[in-house]
Parts: sequence; structure tokens; C-alpha cells
Amino acid sequence: MKKTMPVCLILCIFIVFTLSQFATAEEELDYRSVFHMVADPDTSYFLDYFPLSTMDNGQLWVDKTVSEDSVTFYEHDGAVKYYESVAEDEFIVTLSALSQGYTIESAKEPTDTVFILDFSTSMNTYTVDSSSGSSLRSVVMIAALNDALDTIMTANPNNRVAVVSYGGWGVGPFANQTNYVRCYDLLELAHYPTLQELKELGALNRFGKPYYFEIADDGITITTNPVIVDLGGVATVDVGGATPTQMGIYRGAQILMNNTDTEYAYETAKGRVVTLPRRPVMVLLTDGEPTLGWLNYRFTDEDPYAEESFTCGNGNFTASIDLGIDLLTVLTAAYWKQRVSDYYFGDGNGYMHFYNMIWVSEDTFQVFFKSELATAP
Repeated sequence: MKKTMPVCLILCIFIVFTLSQFATAEEELDYRSVFHMVADPDTSYFLDYFPLSTMDNGQLWVDKTVSEDSVTFYEHDGAVKYYESVAEDEFIVTLSALSQGYTIESAKEPTDTVFILDFSTSMNTYTVDSSSGSSLRSVVMIAALNDALDTIMTANPNNRVAVVSYGGWGVGPFANQTNYVRCYDLLELAHYPTLQELKELGALNRFGKPYYFEIADDGITITTNPVIVDLGGVATVDVGGATPTQMGIYRGAQILMNNTDTEYAYETAKGRVVTLPRRPVMVLLTDGEPTLGWLNYRFTDEDPYAEESFTCGNGNFTASIDLGIDLLTVLTAAYWKQRVSDYYFGDGNGYMHFYNMIWVSEDTFQVFFKSELATAP
């Protein structure tokens, strides 16, 4: 052991000396010409990892980059954000935590809504209780309809509405004839003024309020605002007669099927044009079961609007209650819902909304119109 100790000591001294002499000899040379410094490729350029797409919204990207050279960071538009120099014997370590901020331009899907109104005798015969008292069903329905139309017109300037009524020859010269079919297109499919806009036009009812439809105190005669008539409405119509619900559904569906404008070109704030599909909607308002029916629930007859074209029921409420007519009505609704959906969106690519409002109370109608329809896509 005593013989090996000097050898180890001499060896250590030799190494230290040699390195010392080497460092002294190279002090005047450029550091990078002597030492080759290498780092992994730069991964800090965030635009490569966040393309111009909303797909990466919400992502968080964390990066650590080591560089042997000076580093320049840029803004999105190419302007220099900042520059960091590096000494010849240093590395730069960059730590980044980035999330994508992206401006999204959105547009509301416009709707084509058709209201299908039950104008049968029961609507002006029976009353309904509400928080404000007792009123005829037809009176309550017209009040709710005015609110609904205003809600839809206000929600989106590109929304459109139409109104269809169905009933029987139960009034005027046809008071004793309850088994005749009677349907009217009260409003053509279009965008109409809001109630506020009608007020500004001075289009007010006998109570000094803006309106789309006004109904007489007896719940029978319904009058359309003259301003609306000029835009595509029927002046007056009476409530009474049978309940041909299938015909009302068919008539409402034809308004949508005959519409050639199923898309809307929307221009964003930045000038980009986006084509949006219009969403078809049908809302059936009724207080009871149908009293006239059609076995041909698809309505492929040559003249489906004929006054005596029905094949089931006789228009009398107490004598025409038949689950078969109920089933035929459901089949008509299901069939035309699919036909309209395919017409607007193509086979299997979208669907129409169909709301069936069976009478419960005035408050139920008001809540439905002011919430459900206002948020329907």
C-alpha cells in the first residue's frame, strides 16, 4: 500500500496541470470555436401548434425550449414581441404556457314557424280560468298568439311566421252545418313587424294597444291588423264548426313545403358569408279531439280541400269521439313532419320541430310561448 500511494498522487496532479495548461493556451480563442454547443430543435413557435381553427379552443400548450443562440419572439402579425441575446458560454431556457384565444362569430339559426289554430265551436263555447279571471278559449288563444308572434319576430329579424286556422261551417249562413271543412291561411310565411314597430306605426286596436289579431267579445269574429293584412294576411275569420285537425296540419305543412327559400345567407361582422338552414317549426293549438278525419292521412287526393272531403266523423263533438280519428291525426302529423324535415334538410339530415299544445290553461299557454318558442333553435 505504501508503494501505490505516490503513483495515484502523481497521476492526479498531472491531469490538473494538463487541463490548466490547455485552458491557458485557449483563453484568447473564441469560445464557440472551441466548444460546440448543441440544443434540441426550437418548439416555442406556437402558431405551428395552434392553427386558425376553433377545434383547439380551450387547449393549453406548455413548452420548454433550450437554445444556444439568441431568441426573437413574434406577435401573430409578425411584429417583434421581444428579443433575448445570449452570451457565448450560455444557453437560453424558455418556458411557455399558451392557450388559444379565438374570436367566434355566431349567428342564430332562423326559424320558419307555422301556427295551426283550432277555430272549432268549442273554442268559443267553453271558458278557461286563469290568474286574471275567466275567458273564452278563443279569446285567450288570440292573446297568447299575439305575444308569441311578437316574441319570435323580436328574437331574430330573420325569423318568419305563418298562421293557419281550421274549423267547420258553424257560423253565419252555415250555422246549422257543422260537418263542412273550413281552413284559412291567416298569415303568409314572412317576417312581420314587432308589436313595438306596430305601435310606432299607429296600428292599434280598440283598446289602444298594438296587435296582430283582435277577437270580438263573443269569441267568434277575429280581425287581422290592417297593416298585417297588407303584408299578406286575411282580414277576418270566424270561429265555429267541426274540428278537422288533420286538415289543419296538412295545410300548415303545405306552407313549408311550398317555400322555396329554405336557407339564409348570413354576413358576419367581418364580412364572411355563412349559409344557414332555416329551422321549420309547426305549433298546433287545440282544445280537444278531432271530429272529422281522413283515412288517406297523407292527403294524396286531387282535391283535399273540398268541403266534404273527409271520410270519418260527422263534426259533432259528442257523436264523433273516435280513437281511430285520433290515430289518423297522429299519422298525419308524423308523416308531414318527416316530409317537411326532408324537404328542408335532405333525407335524414335534420328535423322539424312539432309542438302540440293541448289546452290546459291560459297561464300554460303564456309560459310556453314566452319560453319554449323563444329558445327554439
